[in-house]
Order: sequence, then C-alpha cells, then structure tokens
Amino acid sequence: MTVQDNFVCISRRNSSDGNNCQYVGRVVGNRVTGTNVCDRGGGSWSATIQRGPQAPDLGRRWEVQEGAWRAVWTRRGNSNNFDGRWTRQGATPITAVLTMEQDGNNVRIRRRNSSDGNNCQYTGRIQGRNASGSFTCDQGGGQWTANIRG
Repeated sequence: MTVQDNFVCISRRNSSDGNNCQYVGRVVGNRVTGTNVCDRGGGSWSATIQRGPQAPDLGRRWEVQEGAWRAVWTRRGNSNNFDGRWTRQGATPITAVLTMEQDGNNVRIRRRNSSDGNNCQYTGRIQGRNASGSFTCDQGGGQWTANIRG
C-alpha cells in the first residue's frame, strides 16, 4: 500500500484465488473510493477506514527514576527494545535490555540480561510524555516514573 496526500494505491498479490489486483483510490475523511484492475476482471471499490485510539509514541529515550536509582533507556531504532543504564551515587552502574509491550496507554516492560543478574517486570501507564508504575524484580521492586523524550 502506498499513500500520497489523499491518494492510495494497493497491490494485492499471492491471493488464494490466484487473482492479483491493483487498486487505486481517493481518501475523503474515513472513506476510500476508487477502481481496481485484476488479472480477471475489475471495477469500482470502496472502504471505510477504522481508526482506533492511537497508542502513545514510545519516543527515543526514557529518563527514569526508581527510588535512588536514575536510568536512561535508549530505543533501538523503531523497535520495542531499549538499552538501559542505571546509576546511583556510590554504586556500580547497571545495564540491561528492556522490551516494551503496549496496550493503548498501558505498558509492560521486561528487563532482561541485567548486568547485576536482577531481572525485572515493569507495569505502568503512559500519559502524554510521562509514564509511571510499579516493578518487581528477582530481588526487590518498587515504583518508577519516566519522562519520554524524542
């Protein structure tokens, strides 16, 4: 599918009926109307675009506070994986890999491969450019807050 301004072009390939098609149309509001040409036939078509609530953007960098620990979680490209680094006065920094799963504004985060061997599970809610919630670890747990940047 290619969309440019309010025009759309859709290629249907490897169809179970063997009938490949090319659709072109124009988007007006939440409706698309146009024509299609297929290996066997063609004609006019229309569709309604269903838009659900948009999940918040995960951003590029999370600045996190967990009690006395501060962390920076940096996103890997456009994936749901982040590299985390925790620091606290007088303590050895900790690194881990985080994987985020979203359901609307709710977020679940798995912390794995932690350099201190303490893997965690975070749950929370994103509100605008902030997030907060609780976490449990192999050793301990608590509350967390984050500012989402970029």
